[in-house]
Amino acid sequence: NTALIFKEKLNSLPENKLGELINYLFYQVKIIRIDCTSRDFAIKLFQVLNNRGLDLTSADLIKSFLLEKLYKKYKDDLATSKLKEDSFMSDWREMEQLIKQCDDISLNDLFIIYAHYLLGSNQKKSFTEELQNLFENQDPNQVIASLKQFVINYYEKIYCSKDKNIYSFQYLRWSNYWKAILMTAITTNYKDFDELVFELRRFYYLYWIAGKTLSQVKQTSFNVIKALKEKKHINYLKAIFSNKLNSEKIYELAISQLTSNMVDKEAWIKPLLILIEYDLTDQSNPILLKLNNDLHLEHILPKKYKTIAEWNHITEEVKNRWLHSIANLTLLSGKKNIDASNNPFNVKMIVYQGNHTNNTTAFRLSQKVLDDFNQKTFNQQWHEDALKDRYNWILARLEKLLAIDFTLVKQIDTPKMAK
Repeated sequence: NTALIFKEKLNSLPENKLGELINYLFYQVKIIRIDCTSRDFAIKLFQVLNNRGLDLTSADLIKSFLLEKLYKKYKDDLATSKLKEDSFMSDWREMEQLIKQCDDISLNDLFIIYAHYLLGSNQKKSFTEELQNLFENQDPNQVIASLKQFVINYYEKIYCSKDKNIYSFQYLRWSNYWKAILMTAITTNYKDFDELVFELRRFYYLYWIAGKTLSQVKQTSFNVIKALKEKKHINYLKAIFSNKLNSEKIYELAISQLTSNMVDKEAWIKPLLILIEYDLTDQSNPILLKLNNDLHLEHILPKKYKTIAEWNHITEEVKNRWLHSIANLTLLSGKKNIDASNNPFNVKMIVYQGNHTNNTTAFRLSQKVLDDFNQKTFNQQWHEDALKDRYNWILARLEKLLAIDFTLVKQIDTPKMAK
């Protein structure tokens, strides 16, 4: 790309400016030859000397590696070399253009994901070296064609997907790993894709909620990639997930976190509520909910309830157990959350209803509270009975989405007090 841009600039120069440039190159520029013992040393040397420029990415280095192989392969046939190079660059530019349309990934990330897919294991060397080894005996044009198809599949089936189950992955950490698993399944045309999506999402969310780190899901992710490439049955994959979850007591840890009386500061709480929201909405027209400044976590019982006379039925014990629990949380747009925040319950319901804006809250999670209010289910009050009902309703939803058993917890009927 740089050579092409430079060529275009040269062609645009008037003759006198071109002459000045040639004179400058001949009389002012010095070329120093440095003999390097290996490609890796040459790359490291370049990056040291190029300290004022941008670092070369894995994508840059692989592109250079493949083009060099192309030149060597057709060095005695310049016409064919030109055709092959043009085809290569056309595919490369198409990849770049597609990735530029994605705001969740870079071309370099895509190369890392592709390496995960090809290797099916943790790399022993740098991604660049691993990919170079894999591509060493392959035709560069075939390599780039396969890469382009991989990028197209990502763009069409992950980034542009209209599946709310795929949407719910967007909030997860460790994105290169779950993306590598989904892309492996897509690339290999795995027949039980929908079941895999459910199991994978469940696995990653449970580990996140349980407070675990990448190191604890990394090897399992590679095991799943390997199993997918070997066309293992979905039950085999379920066993991989289940054995890992059981061995590290993830169910118990996740349940403890979810049923705590202090969840509103957890990084996973908004994504988890969005997960429930997706489950409540129609699959035919899902909308990707973005984690941005307009999506607010609403405390139905407000944090400053003591300053509002209408909340004087809330005791200190009720506040301590329920205020920051999952039962007292819902989703609202920024404007509605500001309007609703520290108000009596009936005023909050007016805001939810949209009487001030003629626009009822779009979130089914919040509409459920409004529906109960309008139906006078709890005498239009937000008290402990209403909180218990919502607590059990949310746990029932999570039982379905995460396939975990809250039976013992629901018998207690209230959140666990954090230590």
